[in-house]
Amino acid sequence: MSPRSLIKVFLVNLTILGILLLCGEFGFRLLRFARSCKITCDFSYLSIITSSQRNKWSHGISRFSQVLGYEPNSDLNLVINAVGWKDIKVSTDSNGFRNSNPNPAANFKILTVGDSYTFGDQVSDSDTWQACLNKRFKDYEFVNAGVFGYGTHQALLRSQEIIKENPYKYVILQTLVGENFKRDQLDIRSGFVKPYLKKSNGNIVLSPPPPRSTPNTKYGPPEISLADYLLANIRLLEKVPQASGYHFNAFSKVNGTINRRGIDSATIEEIIEQTVNSSTTRSMPFIWLLQYRSKVDQNTLNERKIIISKLKSKNIAFIDTFNVLHISKMYSKDQLWRGHHTPLGNKIVCQEIASHLESL
Repeated sequence: MSPRSLIKVFLVNLTILGILLLCGEFGFRLLRFARSCKITCDFSYLSIITSSQRNKWSHGISRFSQVLGYEPNSDLNLVINAVGWKDIKVSTDSNGFRNSNPNPAANFKILTVGDSYTFGDQVSDSDTWQACLNKRFKDYEFVNAGVFGYGTHQALLRSQEIIKENPYKYVILQTLVGENFKRDQLDIRSGFVKPYLKKSNGNIVLSPPPPRSTPNTKYGPPEISLADYLLANIRLLEKVPQASGYHFNAFSKVNGTINRRGIDSATIEEIIEQTVNSSTTRSMPFIWLLQYRSKVDQNTLNERKIIISKLKSKNIAFIDTFNVLHISKMYSKDQLWRGHHTPLGNKIVCQEIASHLESL
């Protein structure tokens, strides 16, 4: 066969391969889109990913913080329609605290800090567990200072910043068991720079957030190659074990959602111990709130045992929602979770907190 014929065969086969890959990619995206429509149709499966989308959820909703990395912006007044968010009302006050049926006439304030389960992702202002508590108690106002994506120690740092300015009767520190202490090992999470706990000369110390200008973060400049764009947009690679890592790395760079573990980060157990100890040295009493995803694995159960053991050893009050949400069969998981807690799930959390406070 002549060289010209070989080149022709090669080009024909390459064209066929390209067509097959395009058909496979289109079919995969169409299938994922159809599956997403069981809840809310995710049109991102049918679109091309570009860096223009990287600040879609950060600028405006959040603002940069030198100490915490980021925090909710002040005076928000939004109605969000996105995947998992249908006509969701999100508003904040002048401090960046979420409006959750505030009760300004109350005699005492209780500060609540934590991650998106505290902030109330995927539910409107009036369906957060703080809103439920503010309706139930007249003497207490529950201030919602939760922040989506926070680690537990990061949330503790936020409480320290807030209580410098205002007195609170209690601080409720929420943790998503099996998840949040991993976040305290990262100096970048979902594209946000953040503080983390690291080992230094035998001690556990706090490392401040990286510079705001760190490349490929929410507030830093993009440094994305043509190969990154290509790998990010071949969604079929998600199902190829040898290539999925390259796809997800490129996807996070293009989308501005990179994660990075901090240098010499502390272990999970060290972070738990440091956070528990720090919550005993504050002038205001802390109450820990343990929350969970809809699916709980053995690592989560092991971490639950460690957290509860350390809290008991320090005589720190805590509210554990595991039994009422996972052991009780009164409601199905679909009734209590939709990614985050549904309004009903938050109502049950509210009832657990109310029962604890009423017993004090």
